[in-house]
Amino acid sequence: MYLIDDFVNLTLSAVIDNRRRLLSSNSDIMSDCIFLHNGDALTELKRLPSELVDCVICSPPYWGLRDYKTEGQIGLEPTFEEYINKLIAIFSEVKRVLKKEGSCWVVLGDTYSGMKVGNTNNKQKNGVNTDSFVKQKSETIPEKSLCMIPSRFAISMIDSGWILRNDIIWHKPNGMPSSAKDRFTIDYEHVFFFTKSQKYYFETQYEQLDSKPHKPGNLLAFNHMDNFKNTSGYMKRNLEYMQKHPDRVWYNSNGRIKRSVWKITTQPYKMAHFAVYPEKLIEIPVKATCPEFICDKCNKPRNKIIESVLHQTRPGNHGKDSQLADVGHRLYSNLDKRLIAERTEKGLSDCGCNTGFHGGIVLDCFMGSGTTGLVAIKNARNFIGIEINADYIRLAEKRLEPYIKQEKLVLT
Repeated sequence: MYLIDDFVNLTLSAVIDNRRRLLSSNSDIMSDCIFLHNGDALTELKRLPSELVDCVICSPPYWGLRDYKTEGQIGLEPTFEEYINKLIAIFSEVKRVLKKEGSCWVVLGDTYSGMKVGNTNNKQKNGVNTDSFVKQKSETIPEKSLCMIPSRFAISMIDSGWILRNDIIWHKPNGMPSSAKDRFTIDYEHVFFFTKSQKYYFETQYEQLDSKPHKPGNLLAFNHMDNFKNTSGYMKRNLEYMQKHPDRVWYNSNGRIKRSVWKITTQPYKMAHFAVYPEKLIEIPVKATCPEFICDKCNKPRNKIIESVLHQTRPGNHGKDSQLADVGHRLYSNLDKRLIAERTEKGLSDCGCNTGFHGGIVLDCFMGSGTTGLVAIKNARNFIGIEINADYIRLAEKRLEPYIKQEKLVLT
């Protein structure tokens, strides 16, 4: 772990050089580096060089919910317009420091309009306490109405040039109950998946089936084959084969491509503040959009080489076309499956530079107690954390200390 006082000299080459130095001198030190800095997000982001990080994962303080008693904090602006404008200014700098093939994930919740006291826990004995405050009454939103902050933020991000790829719903099965009797209890938050460019690094994530899927004939409506008249190659052969055999069902051994509703229970951390998100929520973006291996010379990530082959699971002759590949990641089966698409990892791509590889860099500009950094280091990535509250910096240090030895970063 590196605690640094100035980001001016923090470059990719510094990350690589210090990693090599540590590996050569300390065999017990992991090959990944964590950089923590105490300061407000906008100021510290401006100190970082352009196109440094591979992935940004963060959760800004929600508007009008808590007072962390920290000068310069975000979330207590008198209007939601001012709050969103501040966030857009911060994410403008995020966009600058993000690589062109990088991704940005933002976890954001909503709030209700009104004058009620914000959520607090002043009896919290350990960690960081927060105090109550009185919400400002909105002049444009009626009392008791949702403010639609996540939607307003997402639209503003799109207007400023970001590409919104997904609006993920984080469903919390064990979410906090509500005392309100005149509405339904909210048990989800938004996870926005933004990219800087149309082409970006992404490793497809899969999930196991929990419901009976459709047969391919129903799924792709083979009575409308004219829609695929311009399709060529293996896809055309796959479609023609499935049209001839609509009674057969298909299955991918990896499951199906992950959907956009993620059912993940909350994970408390007794020493931290309220807004600690669970590690499982962060593992998905890290694995999907931050490369584990990047060439030290050409900066290209290594990609998994996947081979997909169809196998029979019931006796009978299905013909030569039963070996057709790559259909499985769209079509699935139940216990009555006859063909299974087995996906096998054959290794990783290689740029041929032969100079070594480093893990991608994850940035969290609202670090809190360090959950993003914890997941990053557990998955062999590097991490940069920015946090305005010095108490949270100390919490993050204590939380990350068991995973990596602490040293002073040497920048030259």
